[in-house]
Amino acid sequence: LPEWGNLAATGPTLEALDAAISVDPDFAEALAFKAWIHAVESAYGPVFFGKGFGAEDQARLINLVEQLSNRAVEIDDQQSFAHLAMSYVHNFYREWDAGLKSDVRGYNLSPNNYIAASQGVLIALRDGEFDAAVRLADHAITLNPADVAAIWNFSELFYMSQLWDEAIEKARLVTTLMPDAALGYRQLARIYGRLGDPERTREYATLAEARNPSSVDLVNVALAYSHAGEMEEAQRVFDLAGAGRKDSGLNNEQLFWMRMAVRDYDNAMHFLGQGIQTNFPFGMIFVLYLAPDHPDYDPIRSRPQFDMLLQQILEPLR
Repeated sequence: LPEWGNLAATGPTLEALDAAISVDPDFAEALAFKAWIHAVESAYGPVFFGKGFGAEDQARLINLVEQLSNRAVEIDDQQSFAHLAMSYVHNFYREWDAGLKSDVRGYNLSPNNYIAASQGVLIALRDGEFDAAVRLADHAITLNPADVAAIWNFSELFYMSQLWDEAIEKARLVTTLMPDAALGYRQLARIYGRLGDPERTREYATLAEARNPSSVDLVNVALAYSHAGEMEEAQRVFDLAGAGRKDSGLNNEQLFWMRMAVRDYDNAMHFLGQGIQTNFPFGMIFVLYLAPDHPDYDPIRSRPQFDMLLQQILEPLR
């Protein structure tokens, strides 16, 4: 499914899977792949559904993923996507060890599938094996050079480790493959913000804003300006996204990062805590669990509440 990497709408693929399942209700491969698509939708709802995606939508999708995954495994325990999808269910419930086991099982069943290889990156990061994560990310892209999402994640992997040249290289590749999307430009803006280069930060942030940016894109642009010390611009993007309004439609994760961008750390901590309390969006909690040393958390790392929240997310929800 090469178009998956281009962040295409999932509708046509789901329609085809539903048609196949209607013909053969025991089509384990179709059930497993449908589970995996809904799993990704549950974790990255705003990317697929926009601001209207809420906690109830997230819970509905997770329930569906669990049903589909269990059914696929009942029919055929060798379905890689069923296990990879089930890892999202476990991570939603903060059953971190079980989530890791599902990821490992799914990856081992299909190590040369580019999606499994991409999820293998998470396994390596969980084990603290950065070099292995890089090798797996590179392997995933070799398997599917059109997987823009994986290439962006590769850039983010280097960003997390503050390997800026490597992060820039992958972000530039994203802009080459998707020149009309904000994704790569916003990443370059963040990187150059971190490098203390306000001119290039503004250049790439402007390019991102010119490409019909989503709320997620605007969050990243605001962070880029903040990293570069361009606080007036960070505040402008904050206001543009309506992040200070109660009816902004932004979720807890977006509000957390917007407050981080304008250096309103007290309210940022509030929205981080709210996200953890409500378990929405759960992808926010998983990222915090996976990468608590991410440099973007640095401004709040010394706060006792941050350590308390890290401990809180270790507790299973069922």
